[in-house]
Amino acid sequence: MNARAARGWLAEHLATILVVGITAIVLGMIMVISYAHEVELASRNGQVPWVADLIPFAVDGMLVVATIALYWAGQHGMRYPVPPLATAAVGMVATVGANFVSDDRAPWLGPAVAGSVGVAAVLVGWVASWMVETQRKLAAGEPLRPAADCSCPPPPVSLAEALPLARAELLRRGEPAGEQKLADRFGVPRNQVRVALADLVPATPNGQAPHD
Repeated sequence: MNARAARGWLAEHLATILVVGITAIVLGMIMVISYAHEVELASRNGQVPWVADLIPFAVDGMLVVATIALYWAGQHGMRYPVPPLATAAVGMVATVGANFVSDDRAPWLGPAVAGSVGVAAVLVGWVASWMVETQRKLAAGEPLRPAADCSCPPPPVSLAEALPLARAELLRRGEPAGEQKLADRFGVPRNQVRVALADLVPATPNGQAPHD
């Protein structure tokens, strides 16, 4: 890449680079502060020092895993995958809550701090198993979602299939449904409509095909 092309690429992507870079710095600072608060919370509520030092990795680990999984899903065109979204939501609530009550000591906080590790293990494992299964489906060319169980008839794919449906709907509405009206609606010659309808059972009550 020559210097001119490099300058052009930098100018085009500068805003994205700045946003991503500044976001990474801010998130890094927040993670350090959050880690200190979560350690303090765990220590105040009955956890031994080495456990208190490790618990924040489990809580914030949910956010890290969910973020990576969401980025991966976006790369593969998947919108709103439930496992990483749910894990990210729980991780955010747990992190914000831990920072909010980091100075408190209450009977319910001890079990909540201890239980957060188990919740993190379940959710992170859920995201991991979802990613493995989704990757397998992508490699095998399988649909990511099961086909809908629908008993609806398939949509018409030809003029001959669409005309009787259109005529029945017009008759139901009490509107003209003759050959010329159908031809005008579909933008085709009247003769083409006549040929397509040639083998149809007359739709009018008196057994006569509708006329314009």
